[in-house]
Amino acid sequence: MRDLELRGLSKSFGTVRALDDCSLTVHEGEIYGFVGSNGAGKTTAMRIALGVLAADAGEVLFDGRPLDHAARARVGYIPTSPSSTASTPPPPATRCSSGRTASALADAAGMRS
Repeated sequence: MRDLELRGLSKSFGTVRALDDCSLTVHEGEIYGFVGSNGAGKTTAMRIALGVLAADAGEVLFDGRPLDHAARARVGYIPTSPSSTASTPPPPATRCSSGRTASALADAAGMRS
């Protein structure tokens, strides 16, 4: 079974510790949503998983192997902002790293009517 694993991720920005030994396993077929207050490390964890940021410590694995560029290119990620909610879907032309439009991903997740 193909799993996405975040193992012991840590990341600091100056004196601010954004992640401290964060671990998470998402099994094939599961859908996860990060919920937490501002500054909890949700975006930092996703940016590390996608290779946008480097972790100070820890690793990201897919199917038991470190994520490489080809594997990351198959991952869709829709970042949100205060003006973007499930009730206001993204514009149809917005493309995710998977190449699918944000609207198509929202439809597949049942987020649009």
